[in-house]
Amino acid sequence: MRPEGWTSGRSAPNRIAKPNGDLSAENRTRIEPIGYTMHSIVLADDHAVVRQSLKRLLNQQADFHLVGESGNGLEALSLVKQLQPDLLVTDLMMPGLNGLEVTRRIRLSFPATRVIVVSVNCDEPYVAGAFRCGANGFVMKTACGRHLVPAVRAVLAGQRYLSPPLTEPMD
Repeated sequence: MRPEGWTSGRSAPNRIAKPNGDLSAENRTRIEPIGYTMHSIVLADDHAVVRQSLKRLLNQQADFHLVGESGNGLEALSLVKQLQPDLLVTDLMMPGLNGLEVTRRIRLSFPATRVIVVSVNCDEPYVAGAFRCGANGFVMKTACGRHLVPAVRAVLAGQRYLSPPLTEPMD
């Protein structure tokens, strides 16, 4: 849930960093954030266990706000239309519409929403296809624990992201 008074997805009011008085080991790092942007994210993957893992990774970041999740491509498209998030993190292979078609449609209809594709299919044709359809990033599912958050940060900053050891596709 978004902290009270914070705006949707684009910016948040300045906050003053100050310790809460309890300096126990668990609370020493709990400092209220100094003004940062809250980023709204929709997550789409047809495997509930994968969605839960990705959700846990994203929810650990104070400036990421998961606003919706979906188990298929059609529902993901509908959520993006309804919520217009800053970012969609989508699986490549899903029922309804696959991640490539979802990405293509989002880039055409909602160009402000950035897209990161996550997949176990990391062969060059899949990676190249994702970028051709308008993806801003591609992360191997086996590397999400290490690369999803940096990918989200890079993509939200306007950069492309490709998780190692993948290489830039040849067009």
